[in-house]
Amino acid sequence: MARNTDTSSITARKTPRRRLGALVAGLAVAASALVAGPGLAGTAQAAAPVLSDGFEFPSTVWSFTQSGSGFGFVDSVASEAHTGSKSALLGMFGSGFSSVGRNVNLLSTATSCTASAWIAPRFAATKQINFEVIDPSNFHYIALKQIKSNGAGPYQFHSVSWAKNRNNVLLRFSLIGENGQTNRARVDDVAVTCS
Repeated sequence: MARNTDTSSITARKTPRRRLGALVAGLAVAASALVAGPGLAGTAQAAAPVLSDGFEFPSTVWSFTQSGSGFGFVDSVASEAHTGSKSALLGMFGSGFSSVGRNVNLLSTATSCTASAWIAPRFAATKQINFEVIDPSNFHYIALKQIKSNGAGPYQFHSVSWAKNRNNVLLRFSLIGENGQTNRARVDDVAVTCS
């Protein structure tokens, strides 16, 4: 007599005791996932986007200011933009600064934020561009990154982070003029994220 070697019908059939054991094991795994879940989520929160601006759409949210003989505007020369067809162009003809900035409202529940931008020095005399996060109520720096340059160069990615202690900031980029020389810089693809 041939013996049946097919065990699938044997293993598929579970007794009430086996079903109870499988249920208890499944509940234990689910409970451990629930307990571990919030702890893991707290250590790796995703940053939420607050701002993404490539100067592509005409807007009055960006303002240009100068101290000394300088200029700033949104330029439409596509070959000079990092992406898209527009970028902010800053220029100085001597000492002082030329800046572009805007107010940014941050997430009220956030504890930290990061601002980023693509910045390109455009003339050989360009030595410094400040990446500034400012408290608009007293004009004190919340964060400052001084970007040193050895002259004209390609776009480079820069970022600055800070612990959020207020719900709005002034985000500003300042081209620093020095030595009475002409210098220029471009800013594009500005972003702010908070978590």
